[in-house]
Amino acid sequence: MQKVIAELPPEQVINFLLEHFKNANLQKPGTFQQNGTDFCFKSNEDFWKVLIRERNTAFKSLRLESFRIVDWFPRTPGLYHTEDGLLARKEAEHYSREEKGIKIYNPDGKYHMIQGGVGSVRFKPVTVENQECLLCTATSDNYCHSGIPLAIPDRLASKIDFDDYKLYFHIVGKVKFLPNFLEKHFRHMSRIPQIYVLVDNLEVVSTDKLAEPIKISPMVFFTAKSLTPKTDIENGLNQGVTYVNCDAHSNEELDRACDWIKLYVSQYSGVIITNFDEQRPAFEAAPFSLQNIMNSNLFPDKNIINIINHVRNINTNGGNYNETILGNYIEALSTGGIEASLDN
Repeated sequence: MQKVIAELPPEQVINFLLEHFKNANLQKPGTFQQNGTDFCFKSNEDFWKVLIRERNTAFKSLRLESFRIVDWFPRTPGLYHTEDGLLARKEAEHYSREEKGIKIYNPDGKYHMIQGGVGSVRFKPVTVENQECLLCTATSDNYCHSGIPLAIPDRLASKIDFDDYKLYFHIVGKVKFLPNFLEKHFRHMSRIPQIYVLVDNLEVVSTDKLAEPIKISPMVFFTAKSLTPKTDIENGLNQGVTYVNCDAHSNEELDRACDWIKLYVSQYSGVIITNFDEQRPAFEAAPFSLQNIMNSNLFPDKNIINIINHVRNINTNGGNYNETILGNYIEALSTGGIEASLDN
C-alpha cells in the first residue's frame, strides 16, 4: 500500500471537483452509432487511441480480448492515455526518488500523477436502458485508472468472481457516448468524451498469462483551515488530495487505506470533502460524497456551476474554504436546498 499526498493549485481544485461531479452523468442515457464500425481491441492503449485520437470514428460494437475485470471505475476515464496525461506523468519523474527499489514521489510529483490520470472510484449498481448494471473496468494491465469503463448488466455481473483477479474475459459490447456535461461552461476542461461500454456478453477464457492483483487508487479531496506540515508537505496548503495505491481485491487493505487517509487528514485538522466508494462507504458524511453526487436531484447543472464558481471566487480572493461555507453546503445537501445556500 503506497500512500500519497498532493497540494492542488486553485484551478486544479475546480477541475478536480468538476471531474468528481461528472460521475452523476453516468446515470443518464447514452447513445451509440447504429451504422458505425466494429472493432476488436487487445489492450487499453489501443482502445483509447482510437477513441481519443480518431475522434470521427463511429463505433458500432466492439470486442475486448483477454481483459480482466475489476468492480472499480477510473476516476477520469481515458485521461491516462492523452498527451496531457503522458506529459504530466513525465513531469512527475522529475520529483521522484527510489528507496529500496520503490519509486517515491514528492508532493509536486504526486500532483502531476493526479493530472496524469491516477484515481479510482466504486459505485453501486445503476440503471442503464431499464436494466440494473454494475459500473466496472476492463483492463489489459494491472491498473484500474488506465482501463476501459464498462456497464455490465446484472445477469452477467453475477457470473464474475471479483475476488479472483486471475480470471480473463473476452468482452462484447457497444460504446455508449454520454450527454455533454456542462461543456458550454467549462469547455477548456473537457477534452475526453465521456463513455462506457455496455456489455452484451462475457466469456471466460483460459490463458497462460501471469496475473498480479489489479491496483486501485482511492482518493479524497480535503481542505484545512491551517496546516503546519508534520510529514510530507513543505508549504502551507488550503486544498489538497491524498490517495493510496492498493489491491482492488483486498477489503483489509482498503480498510487500512481508509484508516491512513483519516489519520493523515486529521493531522492537519482537515475536512474531507469527497469520498470514493458507494459499495463499502467510507467518509460518507463528506458533503460531496459519491452518495450525494449520484443522487442527481441534489445536483442539477445550475447548482454545480454555482459550486464551481464559489470555489473559484474563494481561491481568487485568497481565502480558505472555511467552515461556514462547508457547513452551508452540508446543510443544503441534507435538505435538498443547495441553491439557497450558494446564493448567500
